[in-house]
Amino acid sequence: MSPVMRCKMICHEITHVRHVNQERDDPLCDVRFGAVCALPKDPPGENAVFGKYTPVAEYKAKIVKSVADRLEPGKAYYIDFTLAE
Repeated sequence: MSPVMRCKMICHEITHVRHVNQERDDPLCDVRFGAVCALPKDPPGENAVFGKYTPVAEYKAKIVKSVADRLEPGKAYYIDFTLAE
């Protein structure tokens, strides 16, 4: 098995998180991604390949705003998983 698994996912939402601890220099954001998909009528392409092997997926995380600001809802991103030993 390859040491890296790659998913192609769409950024669906970025939400600023209100938290009690206001001492953070960089506030947190909730980010939510979902798997790309391709409809049978779509031409063959990268989304069809990724959709075949990961037809349903969701990734959610809280990340610092300075990083979340680099993401754009509606855009696709690669998310890589590498085995940590």
